[in-house]
Amino acid sequence: MAKTAKQMLDILLAAAVVELRKMGDDELCASAVYPGEGVPLDYASMDTGCGGMLWVRLTTAYPSASFPSPVQTIDNCARRLAFPVEMGLMRPAPIPENFVTGEMDLPGDAEHDAAATRQLNDMEAMYRAIRVAAEDIELVVVGSYSPYGPVGGTVGGTWSLQIGDD
Repeated sequence: MAKTAKQMLDILLAAAVVELRKMGDDELCASAVYPGEGVPLDYASMDTGCGGMLWVRLTTAYPSASFPSPVQTIDNCARRLAFPVEMGLMRPAPIPENFVTGEMDLPGDAEHDAAATRQLNDMEAMYRAIRVAAEDIELVVVGSYSPYGPVGGTVGGTWSLQIGDD
């Protein structure tokens, strides 16, 4: 039975939550299907006191006759849709501290190494989640992982993928 775009996004999100919990991660402040062209990183910064945020988001949609290629012909409205999607996970990043004295304490190598290790573990957990979700979504093409940040006290990355259902 065909699934809607929302159902497929929910499957991806649920699989990612399960993979993160397997790693012992219950610290996320947000894990949701987000609307729009971007995600507010407010939930991922150190200022919030939480462990970060996970999301899946539709990036675009188009008719496809031979998934995942778009169809750009006059009769393309009769074709099924393909859905490019983003799965992302952002965490608090090491940031400079102690501005009171006019000097600042920069994060040390160990803090950066821990953030990089966490980012790589998150990348792998999201990939495992995509593979698990692919069992329930008929058509999945995984794109690439893109690191993001540090920006606004956050660091992480996103996977691009395309999903569809017959």
